[in-house]
Amino acid sequence: LSEENYAKNITKSTSSNDIVTKLLVYGENGIGISDVNIYGNDYLYNYDYFKQNGQMSNELIAALNKYENLLRVKDTEFKNLRNQLLNLQSQLDIKNQEMTQLNEELKALRHIQSAYMADGDNTRLKTATTNVNNKILQIGNKQNEINNLRNQITQKNNQIAQIANDIRQENAKENGNYIFTNELLEELEEFTFVDEWSNDYYVNSEALMKAGKEVLKELSVPTLEMKLNVIDLFGCAETSKYWDKISMGDFVRLFSNKLNYNFDLRIVGYTYNIDSNDLNLTLSNKDLKKDDARSIGSAIKRGIETSKMVNTKKLEWNEAKNTKN
Repeated sequence: LSEENYAKNITKSTSSNDIVTKLLVYGENGIGISDVNIYGNDYLYNYDYFKQNGQMSNELIAALNKYENLLRVKDTEFKNLRNQLLNLQSQLDIKNQEMTQLNEELKALRHIQSAYMADGDNTRLKTATTNVNNKILQIGNKQNEINNLRNQITQKNNQIAQIANDIRQENAKENGNYIFTNELLEELEEFTFVDEWSNDYYVNSEALMKAGKEVLKELSVPTLEMKLNVIDLFGCAETSKYWDKISMGDFVRLFSNKLNYNFDLRIVGYTYNIDSNDLNLTLSNKDLKKDDARSIGSAIKRGIETSKMVNTKKLEWNEAKNTKN
């Protein structure tokens, strides 16, 4: 869309009131991201906007750069430990299954032992007793294997927990020196704006964290809003090919020489006056509808409902125009 095609008038506004730099993330049934998040909790952070806009002191920016370098190093350690942990947990699952099988076999052998004992068959009873004792020995060995894996898992969990502790801002160090002074931590708190985002679409913590990072990337910058008064796209046959392409939440490329702007923005609102054929679109770099802004992934579920709503609206507009004609 531009002033050279369908836009009759474009106005621009920005707001920093709703910036988020610390986001609590959770999904279906309260699933979180702590198991895949280096911080060891369900929070994500993004201070990039304030680092770049000159509001932070140079000292705080320098400290954040050092901190981000530390995070990159620790993240490699974290991912390696987590892969080792997942491998150990997989091994433990197999050993537990094998233990279940051994206990079932022991149960069967004891039934045989009891039967020979009841029959007074001492020859076969001796063999059955040996089999029971051997199986008990196997179970003991298997339990040792399980205990060893559990100890290794505890070790890995402790190492992962230590990383989370080491990267706490108040504990973070570079070359043995603390990265943040108390004064810098107090300044950073001034730029920490907390919100939460949940999405029932995600049932996997890794996918949830990836989506959460994208959401925070959007929420951590000022809201840009463009209001467009456009020609009546739904009122002329010439533009009917675009009808199915205009839906809430869709992205459109907005070009304006006057505003020196050429970016993709999301459709977040519209008004349409049937009597005056006046169509106004609201575009933004964020989804300004609160329910939607916190659930980008949920748009997949809402897509069908949104499409039905838009199509119904188009039908109403067409019927109204036919009535007028």
